[in-house]
Amino acid sequence: PLKRIDSQDSSSSRATAVIDWMGGAWGVYVIMILWQLLFLPIGFYTTAYQVITGDAAEGIHRVPECPSAMVNIVTSKYQQSLLYVMCHQAAYYLSKRIQDEAKEEYRQRFSRLKRFLLRFAIRHPVEFRRKLRKVLRWLRWVRYSIPLMGGLNKLKSNTFDLLKKYRQRREAAILERCFDKLASQKAFKQMSQSEIEVHAPLIIQAAWRARQKRKQLRALKMFQQDPELFAAMRLQKHFKAWLARSRARLKRKRVELAVLQQMEIRTMNEKVGPHLSARERRRMYQLQKELRVAAKKRRQTQMLLRPNTRFSVIWKFIFVACLLIEITQLAMKPKLKRFHEELALAEKRKVDVKDMDWYTYVQAKLVPRPAPEWDECGKALEAQTALPWYCNRPFTDIHTAYI
Repeated sequence: PLKRIDSQDSSSSRATAVIDWMGGAWGVYVIMILWQLLFLPIGFYTTAYQVITGDAAEGIHRVPECPSAMVNIVTSKYQQSLLYVMCHQAAYYLSKRIQDEAKEEYRQRFSRLKRFLLRFAIRHPVEFRRKLRKVLRWLRWVRYSIPLMGGLNKLKSNTFDLLKKYRQRREAAILERCFDKLASQKAFKQMSQSEIEVHAPLIIQAAWRARQKRKQLRALKMFQQDPELFAAMRLQKHFKAWLARSRARLKRKRVELAVLQQMEIRTMNEKVGPHLSARERRRMYQLQKELRVAAKKRRQTQMLLRPNTRFSVIWKFIFVACLLIEITQLAMKPKLKRFHEELALAEKRKVDVKDMDWYTYVQAKLVPRPAPEWDECGKALEAQTALPWYCNRPFTDIHTAYI
């Protein structure tokens, strides 16, 4: 307690010293007034200036002639406080100053770097050429590998998603087969009434015992301190409770709306019974709006695809296949470019980016040349000797038809 009293005395003595430094009570009062004046908008000071100078008759918040975009900026600034404008302008000028200094530093360093590279290229041209080729090679590798790595990253995430959907689909199919096996109508139609009375309790007992076993297994895992399972069960419990409360709330709203609509029908037909008041009518319109919004949200939720359907698995498989094709194109792009450069060099023409397609590459690699264009057939024709058997008519026709 004595230490607390001493600390309070020291703090009060410091506060007294600060107040004395400010000039006493009147100094604190003046400082608070000035601080409050800083929070007034700029328009207050412009209006005061116009009143003092006699320009108030021309209009309050008079904006000088400037483009329409600047008018909006100035008038919006009139609504801001003086402290905010001062801090904003200080931050702007500070950032502008730092930006100008950084640009000047960058310009000086870049000029020094250019002079250094020029001197190095003149003094050591072979070394400069070797290092330049090395840098350009690394830049080409970076330019080649960045989109490839992005495609591989997408392929990894989508492949894991495909495996997950496939596993969910397989589990759903197993459950469907088990349900069809247990609750098949054909099996019950083939049974007599006494057999149905015997088998139906067995199915109910099996389902109940399986449910009890699952509950026991969950409780056992909880006692074994499985944090992931415990967290999943807690989330599932809270979600089911929230869903049950939402359904009960919607059910109460539907019942209340049905009662109010019956009262409205009775009011319109002028029948005997309770009629709608103005408050009840507003409540009816509010319930109609809330139920309409809930139905719209439900329709939007139902439009989402379930992950354990066959369509979801096939769609994800097609997407992964398209990603594989994209990655293959990115990986084979240098080879495709080299092939088209060699083809253009052989045909003595310039390389066109539009002609760099996969169809020409696959056609050149997989489609064979016609038999009359083979070198053996051409040499035999030039030497006017007997043609080989594969250069004659029947084989050439079959080969051309195959191509």
